[in-house]
Amino acid sequence: MGLPKEHRFQGEKGPPMKKRAKLGLRAQAGADLLPTAQQLLLPMIEGMVHTRRELFAWIQQVGINALQQL
Repeated sequence: MGLPKEHRFQGEKGPPMKKRAKLGLRAQAGADLLPTAQQLLLPMIEGMVHTRRELFAWIQQVGINALQQL
């Protein structure tokens, strides 16, 4: 693989292993899924956050009204 030891500079390594290149291709293949997941999840999360805030505000108002009637 690569140059024989006697023709290499000291500390120089041979070419990288093929497995490493294959793993890089797998990671790149799934890279396009992240923007799609973000496009789908972010609006849902924003809706959940808004609903939670509104629910807590409603619960607080109901609690205040119940305390005023005592």
